[in-house]
Amino acid sequence: ASVSVTAYWAIMGFAPVKKGATIIIQGASGAVGGVAVQIAKDNGLYVIGIGNSRNKEYVLSLGADEFVAYNEEHSTSSLANRADIVLDASFGGKGAPSGLDLVKDGGYYLSLTAVPGAQPDKNVTIVSIQRTKDMTTGKALTYLSDLYQRKEIIMETALEFPLTAVGASKAHQAIETKK
Repeated sequence: ASVSVTAYWAIMGFAPVKKGATIIIQGASGAVGGVAVQIAKDNGLYVIGIGNSRNKEYVLSLGADEFVAYNEEHSTSSLANRADIVLDASFGGKGAPSGLDLVKDGGYYLSLTAVPGAQPDKNVTIVSIQRTKDMTTGKALTYLSDLYQRKEIIMETALEFPLTAVGASKAHQAIETKK
């Protein structure tokens, strides 16, 4: 549930969400990014997902309007200045260096990890996502429960480990080796 709650507040808590606005989600195939795609679509946003080319069909199945693979040459250059909102949910903040290029002047760059330095030629609100006390788990879960009942929320499980000390160690190793 914490992944879904994080995705909810990342989309709903830090930038104005207006139907028809464009959001680019870096790390759209990840746990938070995948749920964020679904929440953004449910709120009428035009969603462009960025991820590894092997995850294209998965991200599009979540409802993304477009998909761009970061591992294809010059892939993100076509997205320059297209987003009203960029949500960086990429692993380890690897989306930060290119993220600001994607935001329109006057837009929002929201990051769950690394925050890039401001660009002097652009007016972009840069936010390091930190929940406030008003951003309750209960409010998020009420929305998420409703979304699940209306559409179901798709979440992919990458790997499973037993709930043991050895399993926890192996899960940690998988994270460190980016598996």
